[in-house]
Amino acid sequence: MPTDRWPRARPASAPSRSEAADRSHPVSTIFTEPPSSGRPRIALLTPSWGGAGEERWALRQVAGALALSWEIDVLTPQGSEPQRFRDGAVTVCEAGTAAPWQLAARRDLLLSMLRDRPALSAAERHQLEAVLHEGQEQWDALGGPLAEVEPDLIVMADHREVGAARLIERVCPDVPVLLVPLAGRRAQPEDPYFSPVLELAGAAAVFSQAEMELLGRARPGLPVHHVGLPLASDPSVRREPHDVVGDAPCALVMTGAPFGTANWPATLSKLLQLGFPGQAVVVDAADRLVVFRQGQERHAPAIRRGTDRRRLMAWAKTTVDLHPGGLYSRWALEALLSGSPIVVPAQSRAREHAEAGRGGLWFEGAGDLFWCVEALLDESTHAILAAQGQQYVQERYSGTSAFVERVEGSVRPLVAASSGGRT
Repeated sequence: MPTDRWPRARPASAPSRSEAADRSHPVSTIFTEPPSSGRPRIALLTPSWGGAGEERWALRQVAGALALSWEIDVLTPQGSEPQRFRDGAVTVCEAGTAAPWQLAARRDLLLSMLRDRPALSAAERHQLEAVLHEGQEQWDALGGPLAEVEPDLIVMADHREVGAARLIERVCPDVPVLLVPLAGRRAQPEDPYFSPVLELAGAAAVFSQAEMELLGRARPGLPVHHVGLPLASDPSVRREPHDVVGDAPCALVMTGAPFGTANWPATLSKLLQLGFPGQAVVVDAADRLVVFRQGQERHAPAIRRGTDRRRLMAWAKTTVDLHPGGLYSRWALEALLSGSPIVVPAQSRAREHAEAGRGGLWFEGAGDLFWCVEALLDESTHAILAAQGQQYVQERYSGTSAFVERVEGSVRPLVAASSGGRT
């Protein structure tokens, strides 16, 4: 593809629409300055860049760690038209060819059908597989930009992007590849459909033990590095409680759902208030903050800033996360780092932190949940689990220098083994 289709990167003083939309989600906590020239280059291929969500935040942290030593070019099919722009220390190239989101949902449905119907004829299977590939052609438009980068290393995000793997094989098949699989709780990277991605990877970087085990089963022998995350403690949250809740210890209930009288968060909160009448119960819902205290109910605007949520956690005797994130459950980790033991669903990624960090409990149903909260409201139990959970996060998920070293350690063997590496 002719490269003149792609405008030159705009300077930071002239942000694109994408940059303006992402101002509330900084590229990384690690880097902000543009890189110096003459350094080795990484092409980071990702279906999307910027915005909110665990997957995007974690990917930005990996890019930030690598940008300390490498020049980063982010190549993505997202956007409505081709454009290039600077985003902190990286150059972003949008193809403007993003496939409709419905295609990803259809892909997952078709894969489920293929798994559940092993007796399909060869013709039926071929027909389904042809439909599966629809949408992956969105990557084809990035062939020219990828060749122009001439990368020393490729970081490929999301194990489901078969089109990105085929693009790499076509344009620069000899360049080493680090896979950031972003394999959430329901992911099945061992599915044969994803094999082009797994086979291309020389190593993988993951954010939880569960994700590491998934990759180990999907491709035995692949070096998989648990790089953690650069979470940072904020001592100020212990000095400045949230003004709506105050400094009284509480049971905090977090949910991604809106609050309503017929919804689980509201029902649960009222049950907790009845069961523990002397205990304040705070609900951090999608649309509001609700405080139950001494039989009264107070509503306030929803929490929008991470610092305000950490204030709530720092003063909570326990944090009940009803809908933890499916990749690594960031806010459960933040609660542990703030000194608040967690209560999480048994079938969630957050259970790993409660169990491995000995910093919380997990539940199967409402009865279990009630018992878990009761246990953690006990002063002695709370103190022990709070200390254990905080130590776990500090060792595995906090500290920028340690995170950078783990990320660099995941790519160092790839580059050393590559005869084409120019580092």
